[in-house]
Amino acid sequence: MDTSASVAAARYLACDIDSPARRLSLFLNPSGLDLILLAENMEGKIPLDFLEMQYYRHLINESSLRNHLHQSNNRIRYAWSCRDLTGTIPQDLVALHAAIGSRALRTAVAKEGASIAIWQADSNNLSVKGAQVDAAEMIEQQLVQVQETVCTSRKKDAGYGQHVPQSGPPAYKSTSTARFKTANPCMMSVPKCIPHICSVYPQ
Repeated sequence: MDTSASVAAARYLACDIDSPARRLSLFLNPSGLDLILLAENMEGKIPLDFLEMQYYRHLINESSLRNHLHQSNNRIRYAWSCRDLTGTIPQDLVALHAAIGSRALRTAVAKEGASIAIWQADSNNLSVKGAQVDAAEMIEQQLVQVQETVCTSRKKDAGYGQHVPQSGPPAYKSTSTARFKTANPCMMSVPKCIPHICSVYPQ
């Protein structure tokens, strides 16, 4: 479970952690008025980063959320790095959303499907309005795979590629280096290398 409100942390959990465990994110918007829950489905076929994109799409399409990502001018610098700015959120809003989030997490875990939910607190009358967003299934399709071959006549090219001895007329005798670039490294193949020729073609 991620409660860091950090894009980097959520992407790390979604893309770099090899685990069958279900991922969930729970965070506040910059003003602290809204609470957001993103929860993967039980099978993990709707990943956390894909739910994040759907959450952004909903912000664009829903007029009541046009100020959802608005940041206050009262920002605080707490260190000396380039991203050391933060803001202040009233304790009553933190407590309010903590209670809602605690129940929302248990509800999301009990369901098999993915969840996208947003709760908005009204600072004037202290009411809270919740909304569920339908999570669409992810469709992943590889449209084209491009493989690029670059051959040079240098004996060593910064450690890239495969050194292939070439035979030919004396003026062209050399050890060529082949570099390979592909959209999917796991499906990379090694074509024949012709000195001094660069080719780009779909596989």
